[in-house]
Amino acid sequence: MSDILDQLQMAASGLWVISETDAALEIVDLGKVEQAGFSTNNLLQVLSLPPDTAIETQEVTYFFRNMTKAREGASEEKIQEAKRFQELVELLSRQLKDVKAYRIGQTRIDAYLLGWTNDDQLIGLKTQLVET
Repeated sequence: MSDILDQLQMAASGLWVISETDAALEIVDLGKVEQAGFSTNNLLQVLSLPPDTAIETQEVTYFFRNMTKAREGASEEKIQEAKRFQELVELLSRQLKDVKAYRIGQTRIDAYLLGWTNDDQLIGLKTQLVET
């Protein structure tokens, strides 16, 4: 399992998620969590957050939609960055089961990109967003 975490660490290294702030992607290992019947309430419990905390889910491809495409006329650096985000999305989807983006909070948002390993470990990446 540490092999998957190492791959995620390498793929995410140096990538920044842009919102009203810029934030790096960090590795997250939430331990063994039952996948069957898992809900946003379960995630709030695992993270020791109150059950009334605002949380929404998104597909990982949707979460990264603005980062995986380079704008027309973008610099070579931006094109390569978009490719790295595409590779990261592919890695998450290939290595983990039922990968989703969980957005927790409203203005200052903790975003978790999580999925399960073959041995029911809930792992992925975390970043922060600011949206006013």
